[in-house]
Amino acid sequence: MREILFKAKRLDNGEWVEGWLFLTKDNTYIAYASQFDDDLFLSPQNIFIAVDIETICQYTGLTDKNGNKIWENDVVRYQFDTDDCIFPNKDTKKRVGKIFFSDFRASFSV
Repeated sequence: MREILFKAKRLDNGEWVEGWLFLTKDNTYIAYASQFDDDLFLSPQNIFIAVDIETICQYTGLTDKNGNKIWENDVVRYQFDTDDCIFPNKDTKKRVGKIFFSDFRASFSV
């Protein structure tokens, strides 16, 4: 089972924050906790931070070769390497793409 996380830029200082996404009628928040408790709302360690709704990205559940989380809207470099690829040179198989959620495939795609 993958971890469901979001990240977005804070409204107060523009820094990225990651955690759980909360939408209210007045604002959008990312909530993160120093310790994950059973009852999120009663834990004093939780912090709710107002974020810019235009910058919200969801965690794909995957990490790169360095162990960094891969998020929606990240730009990644990858190699399209299949046995039936017509390109003889490995450098021609390299690609750059943006991570997005495909409604058609119901999954994250590049």
